[in-house]
Amino acid sequence: MSATYQDINFNEVVVTENKSNNGQQEKIDSEYEDNLSETIFLSDMSHFSKTSVESLQDLGRDSDESIPPPTPTSKSIREKIGSRIIAVKERRHANREKKREAREKVQKFVFANTPDHDFDKVIKRSKFGTVSIALIEASVMEKESFDDKWRFLCCRLRLGTEKRKSKLIKINSSVVKFQELLNINMFDDTLLEISLWDRDVFISKQVLDLSQVENEQTHRMKIILEEENSQTTYANVQLFFLLTISGTNLINTMIDLDDYQKLQQKMDIERKNFAWYRLRKLTDVGWLSVIVFGAKGITSTDCYCILKLNNERLFTHTEYKTQVPNWMKIFSFTVTDVTSMLEVIVWDEKRSEEVGKVSIPLLKINTSCKKWYALKGINQRERARGNNPRILLEMGITWNLVKASIRVINPKEVNLLQTEERLDRQTFARNITRAKAIISWIVDAYQTFKTMFEWESMRCNMLALTIWILFCWFFKTWMLPLLLLIPFAWYNPTKSSVLAIRRRFQRIPLEANEISKQEKEEKNLTLRQKLNSLQDMVQTVQKIIGQFASLGESIKNLFNFSVPFLSFLAIFLIMLITLVMYYIPLNYILMAWGIHKFTRKILKPNRVPNNEILDLLSRVPDDETMLNCEEFTLANLSDEDEHL
Repeated sequence: MSATYQDINFNEVVVTENKSNNGQQEKIDSEYEDNLSETIFLSDMSHFSKTSVESLQDLGRDSDESIPPPTPTSKSIREKIGSRIIAVKERRHANREKKREAREKVQKFVFANTPDHDFDKVIKRSKFGTVSIALIEASVMEKESFDDKWRFLCCRLRLGTEKRKSKLIKINSSVVKFQELLNINMFDDTLLEISLWDRDVFISKQVLDLSQVENEQTHRMKIILEEENSQTTYANVQLFFLLTISGTNLINTMIDLDDYQKLQQKMDIERKNFAWYRLRKLTDVGWLSVIVFGAKGITSTDCYCILKLNNERLFTHTEYKTQVPNWMKIFSFTVTDVTSMLEVIVWDEKRSEEVGKVSIPLLKINTSCKKWYALKGINQRERARGNNPRILLEMGITWNLVKASIRVINPKEVNLLQTEERLDRQTFARNITRAKAIISWIVDAYQTFKTMFEWESMRCNMLALTIWILFCWFFKTWMLPLLLLIPFAWYNPTKSSVLAIRRRFQRIPLEANEISKQEKEEKNLTLRQKLNSLQDMVQTVQKIIGQFASLGESIKNLFNFSVPFLSFLAIFLIMLITLVMYYIPLNYILMAWGIHKFTRKILKPNRVPNNEILDLLSRVPDDETMLNCEEFTLANLSDEDEHL
């Protein structure tokens, strides 16, 4: 320490103030300040022999003899040190003031070019939630008809400073289908501007006040977009979309005991409202509550959770910078179809990709049971990435048995965002495999029926002959529906079993001139157009094969009690039809059926054409859906997770 003390030369530390380079000046000031601080500390050490100011001057004189000794009227070293530190501090303060003034000039320039109603938004932006808009379709009516005119329409959204734009749709008709989902962050602004554009040409717009829209609920809206210029060629534009305000990031988002008790009280009230004898509103079948606690084992951060039931989409707030998000939020849904499925999706906001997903049929929900669900990947055939990724949910459901039974034999709700499947080699191969399995079962069933008349097995043929004779002897017309009970009793779940499927294809005959016109057009097609037509044909075949396999698998799953509610409902309907045919003669039944078929168009002109049997089968999941809903077994959980 003493050697360090003797090597210091205070005359060499002095830095002239006329340096032109500000960067070097600040560096020298910093080094000088450090040396001065060390000198003050060393000068006050009691174990040194020379501690006076004169000794320090002598030390400086010894280190550099060329410098003359200080005059008696000069300032002391301590005063010089203090004045120098004060000068450095003043210089740094002046630099900070210059930077602050520069920032204020920039802010004044920005605010001067900002409208008055947006001034507060530039200063402070606090996120309230997320607005989810599902654009379905737009009906565009033109003042003049342009049959061969192609248009490129898109929809633009603006909420404050947040802007979104839909994809560009090329059409030549009056209806444009967007079928696109857009999410906008909602801050202090509540006015949503929706406008329709033909490329860069403005068509019409409308402004919605989101403060009047109820949160945590999906709203179906049809609005008329207003024109600003009467000289446009568009007379009327109607836009159909789904609007949801969810993911509210409030301060008190944690679930406490009072919220949980209120949820239980709400469930008790809904059980009474959806008792089997209450049939006021047939469209509302039941009520569902979901508590999303959190997730573990995921590899992504900045995630939020999406809950999807039919066309309703709700989501939580985003948990930032954590792989163990705790959302702790309660959701509620009005169930319109008890055969629907609840999709729970964990979404990465930063990467804009799906982290994990799980599909839960409503009929398999255990009320008031907290459970960990394993997260699956995008294709739902393997686990999601991570260390045993899982999500903790608690769900409760109540539904009316009579309403649910009536709803099942009515048209199923259409997924408004579902688009046509694109040509995919794996999907095409998988659909062919599924169709081959159904066809092979039909062939096997036919061969089995054929062997009954070939007497290959004496025991089986004698049994079949005895049953056939007894059936013909005691047969009555009302017994016909009972034949449909045979697959329920005979079916073996370990085998692939399905009934024969009857499909109808209606072909509209073309006139001779139309056929010749098509032939001429096909001859003039280029190679690229031919390849595109081939691709459309293969895509259609893929779709038909997929629908054929899906219908066959639904019939099989109806008979093997994959969904017990639907299987028992089918048995009940069969018994009911049998009872009606037992007490009412067949000719009266046929008359009533004919009158119903001929008069239903008059009584209900806006009805949706449907077939009750196909509507029932549409609620039965096929094998692909069953695989999507299959739960993965979780790895060994910690004691903390098991006691949640």
